[in-house]
Amino acid sequence: MVNYYKTHEINPRDLAIIYNINPSQVYSWIKIFDLHGIDGLELSGKVGRPSMKKHKKNE
Repeated sequence: MVNYYKTHEINPRDLAIIYNINPSQVYSWIKIFDLHGIDGLELSGKVGRPSMKKHKKNE
């Protein structure tokens, strides 16, 4: 998607509409790509919100 944005004359908002995703996600990917290149966009390790910690009950 970032490659399409870079090679065509389209704004991120319109690109988000085409792919039916949140425009802020497209802006985020473009920013990451500009800062870190393609390696910045690759998944590494855990992704997403961390799970909630379980509280231990005192015995």
